[in-house]
Amino acid sequence: MKKVFVMFVTVLALAGSVCGGVGGVAVKGAAEIAEALAKNAGKKAASRELTKFGGEKALQASLEKAVKEGGEELAGKVIQYGKKHGLSAVKAIDHSPALYVKALDGIPPNLVKGALAAVEREPQIITQLVKTHGPDALRVAVEYRGVGVQIVSKLGDDGIRVAKHLSGEQQAITIAKHADSIAKLPAADKAKVMDKLCRSTKSSVDFLEKHPKTLLTAAGLAAFLASKDKLIGDEAKPGWIERQGDKIMEPLKEPIKNLAGIAAIVLGGIIMVWGVIKIWGIYRLGRMKIALAEQKVSSELLPMPPANNKTGKETETSEKESGTSEKESRASEKESGTSEKESGIIK
Repeated sequence: MKKVFVMFVTVLALAGSVCGGVGGVAVKGAAEIAEALAKNAGKKAASRELTKFGGEKALQASLEKAVKEGGEELAGKVIQYGKKHGLSAVKAIDHSPALYVKALDGIPPNLVKGALAAVEREPQIITQLVKTHGPDALRVAVEYRGVGVQIVSKLGDDGIRVAKHLSGEQQAITIAKHADSIAKLPAADKAKVMDKLCRSTKSSVDFLEKHPKTLLTAAGLAAFLASKDKLIGDEAKPGWIERQGDKIMEPLKEPIKNLAGIAAIVLGGIIMVWGVIKIWGIYRLGRMKIALAEQKVSSELLPMPPANNKTGKETETSEKESGTSEKESRASEKESGTSEKESGIIK
């Protein structure tokens, strides 16, 4: 068996190297998938899976179909899915290569394996749902296995919209139980019910769980629609208060944003002016302190001036002048005496 599988891979590789066009891409891609399959699962398991798939011709035919629908680019993506997820991926995609490659590309990578399994379980139903509602239908089918298909089948796009708000499998089961009743409602009532389920999912689903026949009568429907929303919600599910607050604040967002911008500019200007004044005051005070310190140091370093500023020569000259004055005074006195004598002789 091992030898046969190795020979098969070798033949595919050689054929891919010499063939061109659609057949060449398919043959080469089949060889790559078979090689990856042998590496991941072992040669025995790969051989069994390939036989179950339909052999080399079936694998090449699937890739040729992809080439015809979307060219070598689409075929390349099918090959990548086949190498990563095995022949089950090729088999699922083969139902509609372009449709499923787009759908698989549109869901989170961690859901791809489950999506391929879902297609394998219910290929016709899921293919039709994906054709009608897009990749989100495949996501709901994977996230809520067993009931996701019912929700989308019976409620369509509304079912997908509600499913995005569900927080667990039990809520999905409750919605699936009431899907027929919701689908039979008049369009206006159905829209109101779906809106309430999306707006206040937990309380609405709990109400349906406690009153399973509520949507079967007009009175029950009225009671369901009149049931109070949760007043205070959380980050994921805002309550009535949060929603009303959003409605009030929405028209005021832009004016508040503008006022906040103006207030920020004014406040920033005030702070800047205050800062400049403060810095200038600190600078002036510092300069004054420095000037006072310098003046104090200078006064301590300069010598004290003498009490008498006259020099020795000036003192000596002063003394000489004083002596001369005394001599002149004595001469004056002598002259006065002489004058008196002369006056007596005359007499």
